[in-house]
Amino acid sequence: MIAIIGPTAGGKTDLALEVARKYDGEIICADSRTVYRGMDLGTAKPTPEEQRLVPHHLLDVVNPDQPFSVADFQRLAAEAMRDIQARGRLPLVVGGSGLYVDSLLYSFSLRPLASSSKQEAMARLSDDQLRALLDEQGISLNPSDRLNRRRLERAVGAGSSRPEPRVLPGSYHIIGLNPGLEVLERRIAKRTKQWFEKNILEETAALVTTFGAIEALNTPPYREIGDYLAGRRDLAGTQTLINLHLRQLAKRQLSWFRRNPDITWAASPDEAAVHIEGLIN
Repeated sequence: MIAIIGPTAGGKTDLALEVARKYDGEIICADSRTVYRGMDLGTAKPTPEEQRLVPHHLLDVVNPDQPFSVADFQRLAAEAMRDIQARGRLPLVVGGSGLYVDSLLYSFSLRPLASSSKQEAMARLSDDQLRALLDEQGISLNPSDRLNRRRLERAVGAGSSRPEPRVLPGSYHIIGLNPGLEVLERRIAKRTKQWFEKNILEETAALVTTFGAIEALNTPPYREIGDYLAGRRDLAGTQTLINLHLRQLAKRQLSWFRRNPDITWAASPDEAAVHIEGLIN
């Protein structure tokens, strides 16, 4: 099993498609937003054409207003991986959601989502108390999520613990793509420009009309475009803010992954492809 990870706009999709086509692989998408139906452009979800080229798993699993946890991802991704391997094909885990990737590769022990009574109990706790519970249970969240009340409650409610010691199975390999912040900034700006040249405004409007203010849409670019559609920000300011928030997201993703010594980093898809060829051959 090969995992291709890294920050948003880092080139993961193109590399994964190349590797999958060359080595008879199938892609398991490890992204906390591409699991949602209808959130296509704004999540940089593989296009229908790309999905026809290579089989993809864990896309369009639930509607944006339906619950989907790390435990759900771990279970479905493990099932997909076993199925891919049973057919003699290569599983490729691809994405930037660090906890999703780690839960699968390191087989975290995950508990079901909290009951309604536990949710009520958590609602009475302060943010600091929730963070203390996270630390007691050995649950890792990136810094921004530790400041997000809903994500704190969700993490404490689901619960997780990392196995000690943390050991990557010998047949698993993790390749990280990091072209550098300057390159990422250019790619992010280009992606934002392309979104607005396509139908990101229409996509966001349809999602907001159908589902309202839901947690799944509290992420760039949907959050910023929602403000624009509500008249709270002009178009130029919206685009600027999307670029800023995506740069911040990329930095948070890199901070998460850099803690993992099992990742082999590459500055370009070509460099990563050479390394993967060495692993497979």
